[in-house]
Amino acid sequence: MILPLWLFWDDFRAWEFGAARVLAALVGLGVGVVAGLLAAGLAAGLPALFTGALAAAVFTVVYAVIWFHGVHWLARRTG
Repeated sequence: MILPLWLFWDDFRAWEFGAARVLAALVGLGVGVVAGLLAAGLAAGLPALFTGALAAAVFTVVYAVIWFHGVHWLARRTG
């Protein structure tokens, strides 16, 4: 989980300051956490290590998709 967080933080800093990156990061964070918790809840029968790994993987993928598309779309809209 450290590597994805480090990469997301570095990409966050790379964009110029503005509402687009903050909004995309907050929405991605919220939706990613909910999706990760939902995945962990659905896989509750698995051992804890696998459930946590699945939740972390789902969070990473959901956040990355929302961040990439969200920041590009909002940057175009805000100029």
